[in-house]
Amino acid sequence: MAEMRLMANLIVSFRKETDDENASGIDLLNFRKFDVLDEIIKQLTEKEDGHEKAGLKVRIGFLLKKKKAVKAMRGYFIMKGEFEKEADMTRFSNVLDLNWSFIFYSAQVECEQKRGGLRKSSSMPVEDDISTFRNYLLEEIEKQMNQYEMWDKHNFVKVRNLVLSRLIMFNARRGGEPARLTVHE
Repeated sequence: MAEMRLMANLIVSFRKETDDENASGIDLLNFRKFDVLDEIIKQLTEKEDGHEKAGLKVRIGFLLKKKKAVKAMRGYFIMKGEFEKEADMTRFSNVLDLNWSFIFYSAQVECEQKRGGLRKSSSMPVEDDISTFRNYLLEEIEKQMNQYEMWDKHNFVKVRNLVLSRLIMFNARRGGEPARLTVHE
């Protein structure tokens, strides 16, 4: 669904840029108008402060390159026997491949660096805080489970949230060591 919305945004921007209200996705994927597409990508991915939205730029690139856009149109034209239009889609794909490093490479590198920064040990929480949080979760779960009364909606939601917090916090990889919960715990 997000891919369709992104493609629709590209088409709407393409229509505005070319002043052609009847332009479609086929026109967007025309290798002869690749410079217009490049300009649209720059406009869509530019922040107010002048920097680029690296994640959005990479999503657009992979939507055009790897995902459904070019492949779907090539398949459609082959099924219809329109081999000249299919060849145009192949040419668009070639132009995109040749221009990938100029348009999308910096955004791709920025995304990978951001992802790598999240894995650094300095970004990990302090072990004392984790053990304090774990003890709190265990105590609260134990309190709720030892009360032999009819649960109302609020008690159920509290226990659900405690158990969910425990599962999320202690089943993930932290600091390179996997922490696993058993069914018994």
